[in-house]
Amino acid sequence: MEDKRITEALDILSEIQRLLFQRKRLMEQYLSLPMMRVLLWLWGIVSTALGVWLFIDGEGFLMFWKKFSSWGLILLIILFVGTISWIKITAWKILSPSESAIESIFSALGKALLSILAVETVIFVVLHVWIVLHAPLWYLFPLWAIWVGLVYMMYGVFLSLGRIKWPGGWLILGGLITLFWSPTTFAQGSKAFLFVFGLPFLALAAVNELLFRLRK
Repeated sequence: MEDKRITEALDILSEIQRLLFQRKRLMEQYLSLPMMRVLLWLWGIVSTALGVWLFIDGEGFLMFWKKFSSWGLILLIILFVGTISWIKITAWKILSPSESAIESIFSALGKALLSILAVETVIFVVLHVWIVLHAPLWYLFPLWAIWVGLVYMMYGVFLSLGRIKWPGGWLILGGLITLFWSPTTFAQGSKAFLFVFGLPFLALAAVNELLFRLRK
């Protein structure tokens, strides 16, 4: 009887390992798609360039964004997030043309990870609203860094992908540092943005491209 239970437990562990390996391979294929490689490079370059712009000409940056109304900024953010989401979903559909994007993502990531991500997102939104209403807006920066870092860290640990896990850790650490060391000048804030957001995404794009080239 005990031998049978041990065999069943080993079979379950073997199936879990097979499923995790399958999900890891799927994510590696996803990150190797041309659309995703280009998106990572654009995100890394743009975030790094933004940090450099803030550092060199912070006043000019503020003057540029003051040209937009509040609704204009909201529209730009919605368009930006919508475009990024559309690119990611379109790329994912290439890997699973027979399923809907939602079904494919659910089967690839699993109920447990998506549930954790949903709880994390709710906490992020609540903290975001609280900061906007009651705290200095600067605290949004470490909140964004920690939230994005946690998402990347979850994916990296769950799928055993170091290229995602290490940028996630960098973002979490950078967010915590800037949370307790609040920059007092615009130049300090721009440096924080450059090193916390710009460089890790640029490094992620470079490492992802290198691994893609090595596998060819």
